[in-house]
Amino acid sequence: MTTRTFIVLVISLIITLIGCGKREEERIKIGAILPLTGEGAIYGERTKRGMDLALEEINREGGIGGKKLEIIYEDDRLEPKDGVNAIQKLATVDKVPIVIGPVSSGVVLAVAPIANRTKTVVLSTYASNYKITEAGDYIFRIYPSDAFQGVLDAKLAHKMGFRKAAILYVNSDYGVGLRNVFSRTFQELGGRIVAEEAFEAGKTDFRAQLAKIKAARPDVVFMPGNAKEMATILLQAKQLHLDKQFIATDSFLADTIIGIAGDAAEGVVFTTLAENKDENYQKFAKAFRERYNADGGLLESLGYDAVKLVAEVIKGGATTGEQIKDALYRIRDFPGAAGKITFDANGDVAKEFTVMKVSNRRFVNFE
Repeated sequence: MTTRTFIVLVISLIITLIGCGKREEERIKIGAILPLTGEGAIYGERTKRGMDLALEEINREGGIGGKKLEIIYEDDRLEPKDGVNAIQKLATVDKVPIVIGPVSSGVVLAVAPIANRTKTVVLSTYASNYKITEAGDYIFRIYPSDAFQGVLDAKLAHKMGFRKAAILYVNSDYGVGLRNVFSRTFQELGGRIVAEEAFEAGKTDFRAQLAKIKAARPDVVFMPGNAKEMATILLQAKQLHLDKQFIATDSFLADTIIGIAGDAAEGVVFTTLAENKDENYQKFAKAFRERYNADGGLLESLGYDAVKLVAEVIKGGATTGEQIKDALYRIRDFPGAAGKITFDANGDVAKEFTVMKVSNRRFVNFE
């Protein structure tokens, strides 16, 4: 190799490295913690599809100030310990200013101390436990607290004429929180809790709990849990001839329920966030259908809204965790696909709920 050739190669290499560095600088990185594997993968995968759609739209339109937005995804498997590992990596290694997710209340509560200490904003799309309200200044969510939904479920049971309730709940912050709110409200309305049975996430045999509930002779069974578990519960309840009204919560709105439980899910009533039908939702629904050849539901729209909201505050000049936190507190009526977003002093939002039921293997409006 001649000296001239060597010099040309060195110059080319330097130009390439400079170019790589330049491209790296033109990316704005944020984090995401979702259950991408394990029992909760259905929630993480659906949320991610909405997030990816928003990301594609933002970057196709020029990114943020000419810089591409990038999301670093971490898998929490719906496990608090994995969420802690994920937030530590994202906050200290990747040094992202904001993390979208987790969807699990238990994981949000586990990562909150680290997020507050490192001044990394956490923006959950789906976590609802009422304790998150007091989880710290850097913790936000675009889904309402169980303090709203648990009360609604209890009032629904009472309105339907039930006075003796059993509660069968997943032993997690999500399930325990809803149990507490439902139990307190139902009793305040004059009802009586005749049985309370917990089960661990991932469990497949619920016959022992169901037998105890049947023996207590309730009018209604309140069932906050994860999709696969609730579907199996309904199958086994039918086998045990536990012919009682089941009332569930937002996590019941999953095709997995019908796929596993089939006719055993017939008649189940559940509460979920009211579907937004304004122009923002219509735009999202059209784009989602074109991108995935499928309909985007609640989880997809919440993931979509989270990314769009983060892009909005960064476009406004917020780049550090502290600046993003302050900017989120100033948000008023952000036009999301899942409804307008306004944060209160605790980083919570207020949104309208609706009641649905299963009829002929379809989710339909209750009234």
